[in-house]
This record gives sequence, C-alpha cells and structure tokens, in this order.
Amino acid sequence: MAVLTGKKLDKMIEEGGIGYWKADARRVAQCLYILAIANARSGITQFSSADQNKGYLLGRIAGTFRPPEHPDRLVIVISEYAEIDLPNAWPGYRNPVFYTDLETLGIDARALDWKTFPLIKRDDTANDTVQALSVVEAKLGLAKKFGVNPDQIEIIIRG
Repeated sequence: MAVLTGKKLDKMIEEGGIGYWKADARRVAQCLYILAIANARSGITQFSSADQNKGYLLGRIAGTFRPPEHPDRLVIVISEYAEIDLPNAWPGYRNPVFYTDLETLGIDARALDWKTFPLIKRDDTANDTVQALSVVEAKLGLAKKFGVNPDQIEIIIRG
C-alpha cells in the first residue's frame, strides 16, 4: 500500500499512525507494508518542493483505527518503520492511496534499518501503576504478546 501525504514522521507519531485515509479496512488488513510518499503540494504539507513524490518512509502495518474526529477515515497503525529515499515513487494517480507491492517499487524490506514506531505516552496524572492505553495501543500490545495480527483482536468495553 502507498499513500501520498504531506505529513512527516513526527506528525504520524502524534496522530498514532499514518492517516487520515478513505480506504477499505479489509483491503488494508491484507497489506504488510505502507509506503509514505511526500506530497509538497498539499495544504498541510511539511515538505519542500524538492521532496515531491519521494518515498521517504516504509512502515510495517499493525492495524487500523477510525479516529473519533474523522469516523469515515482510517489511520494506519505501524509497528515499525524504516526511513528510505525512493525518488519518483508516486506514479501520478489522482487518488492519494494506491495498492502495490515492494517488488514493484524496488524495495527490499530485509535490507532496511527498522525502528520501533513509538506509541504516544498518555498523561498519567493519577500516578497509577497501570498506564492508560488507547484501544489501538492495547490491541498492539496484545497482538505482540499472543503472536497474532492486531486486527484479530476485539476489545469490548461495557459501561
């Protein structure tokens, strides 16, 4: 999967993943990786015009969530990322999301320097011993513990 985005890594960390996309969650769940491609022409860009269409980040997809402020869109959660330099990665499609594979893009994931994608630290004003987690963070932790995909975990909260 590849997306044309105006956001750099720091903004992705702040938002909890790569978002906000109109995409089919079932189709995203079939993808292993997401390639972020620089869009210097968007209204929210953090890139210079020299970066336009450059693939700059490859992430291992861990799951998705629908943010409350944009329930019709997806944020793609990644567990790890690698910074890359892939010029002219955008094929010029009008839709900012497209589905592809690493071979087509000329990327060897095994040769990359992978880093853990940091989860947002929550404010813990109560000074409890248990850290407050988002549903996405809980799913990621449980998936890692039990060796399954985060999309295979359902969390039900009863009030």
